[in-house]
Amino acid sequence: MKRQTLRALAAIAASFLAPIFVPDASARTIHVPGDYPQIQAAIDAAADGDTVYVHNSAEPYHEDVFVSGKSIVVRGESQLGVAIDGAITAEIQMWQEVSLEEMKVFGGVAVRGGRGGAVLRRLRIEKTLGVTNAGGSP
Repeated sequence: MKRQTLRALAAIAASFLAPIFVPDASARTIHVPGDYPQIQAAIDAAADGDTVYVHNSAEPYHEDVFVSGKSIVVRGESQLGVAIDGAITAEIQMWQEVSLEEMKVFGGVAVRGGRGGAVLRRLRIEKTLGVTNAGGSP
């Protein structure tokens, strides 16, 4: 009887814990320029948990990038092969967890607001004053 009770409890516990350990099957990888020609268009199409993967390009991506209200990763193929050259800035408006990785940014990065945290990994920032945190809330 004890063995059956333990098995039943283990089955119940597994049913509650399974959703915690199962990766989000709906998360997707959006490719730039394969799926969208511009980084911002891919970011706009992304949902929480998605990755925007920016492929290497001989020319910089000439655009300003704004991420607000979603938890996503924007990852370049390589730091030397992906460059964002914004007229204003590559700006991360942080209301959720955002990760910006493996790319070069001309113009700076501004992290604003914040309920989550910004992850800036292998990010090379050039021709700028650097990274700013403006604080605030949505």
